[in-house]
Amino acid sequence: METNHKLESVLVQVTQDGKTFDSYTTSGSSKFEFDLPLGHLYEINFSKSDYVGKKIQINTKYIPEEDQEGGFKLDLDMSLFAYIEGFNKAILDEPIGIAAYDAERNAIEFDFDYTRQIMNKVDAENIRLQNLGLAEKEKRNRFDDLMIQGSDDLTKEKYAQAIGNYAAALNLFPDELEAQEKLEEAQELLALQNKDVELEAQYQAAIKDGNALINSMDYEASMTKFLEAKSLKPGEREPKDKILELEGLIAAAEDRKKFDEFIVAGDNAMNSEEYQSAVDNFKLARDIIFDDKEMKKKLAEAQEKLDALLSAEDAEEAQQKRYDDIIAKAEVSFSGEDYDLCINQYNQALEIFPSEEYPVEQIKLAQKRIEQLEQEKLKNAETSAGNELDAEYQNFHR
Repeated sequence: METNHKLESVLVQVTQDGKTFDSYTTSGSSKFEFDLPLGHLYEINFSKSDYVGKKIQINTKYIPEEDQEGGFKLDLDMSLFAYIEGFNKAILDEPIGIAAYDAERNAIEFDFDYTRQIMNKVDAENIRLQNLGLAEKEKRNRFDDLMIQGSDDLTKEKYAQAIGNYAAALNLFPDELEAQEKLEEAQELLALQNKDVELEAQYQAAIKDGNALINSMDYEASMTKFLEAKSLKPGEREPKDKILELEGLIAAAEDRKKFDEFIVAGDNAMNSEEYQSAVDNFKLARDIIFDDKEMKKKLAEAQEKLDALLSAEDAEEAQQKRYDDIIAKAEVSFSGEDYDLCINQYNQALEIFPSEEYPVEQIKLAQKRIEQLEQEKLKNAETSAGNELDAEYQNFHR
C-alpha cells in the first residue's frame, strides 16, 4: 500500500494482530509503502507532533485461497489536521476507516458508510469548537466596546456610567488590570462629584432601567445596569440578586441559540437524507434542552429512518452471504462431478439473484458434462456388448 500525500515527519506505525509489525517516518515526498501478508488484522496509526492522529484498520483474514494469488494493492491518501485547543481526541480513538475483503469485487475495500459516521462526529466537534471561538471573540469585542464607552464617559464626567461600563468589562475579564484601574478611578471621581442623594438617584435609575430591560429581554444591557447599581451601592442585595438572575437568563439564551442551530443542522441533514448526521445533531440539541417535545419527535423520526436504512443494508448483506455460501457448495459439487446436485444449487443461487450470469454458465457446463458422461456410458456399454458377442462366436466355432 502507498500514498502520495506530502506531509513530512509523520510517524506511520503498523501493528499485525495487535503486535508491532513495521513503522516509518515520512520525509520529502511523504510516500510510504508496506507489504502486508494476508490472513491478518492490521492497524495503521498516523501521528505527528501538534496534529490530531488517525488510524485505520485493514482486515485481510478470511480471503479464499483462490483469490489470494497476486495479492492486493490498496492506495491510501491520509490527511492529518493541526490540533485545535480543546478538540476531543477521543473521537478518533476508533479507526477513521475500516477495510476488508469484498468477494464480489475481489478487492480490499473501505466501508465508506462507517467513515462517514466518524467524520460526522469530527465535524460536530469542529462546530462545537467554532461556536466556542465565536463566543470568546464576541466576549472580547463586548469588553473592548465597554472600555471605549467607559473612557468616553470619563471624558464627559459621566462617572456612574463609566463605573457601570468598567464593572461590566471586568465581569467579562476579571483579571484585566486596565479595567480595574479605570474602575477605581471612576469610583474616586464619582465620590468627589456626587453627594449621597445624587448617588441614590443614580442607583434607583439603574435599578429601574435594569428591570425594564429584563422585561424587554435585553439581558446584556440589563446586566450593565445592575452592575452599575452594584458598583454604586455594593452593600445592596437587589442588584446582586438581579445579576444572578441575569446570568441564568443569558446562559439560557445562549443554550437556546445553540439548540436552534443544532435543530436547523438536523433538519438540513434530514432533507438531504443524511440520517446519521441528523441523529447526531438532534442528540446534541437534546443534550442542551432535554424535554423539548418537537426535538424528541424529530430525533425519533431521524432514528427510525436511520434504523430502516441500516436494516435494509443488513438484509442485503445477509442475502449476499447466503448467495455466496450456495455458490461455494455448488463449486464443491461440480468439482466432485455431482452435476445434478450442483445444478440444483446453482438454481438456488439464481432464486436469490436472478440476474447473475455465473450460475447460468455453470449450469450449462454441468449439463454438458452430464451429456458427455451419458455418451461415454453408452459407448462403453456398446463396446462391452460387442466384446461379449465376439467371445460367444469364438466359443461356438471351436
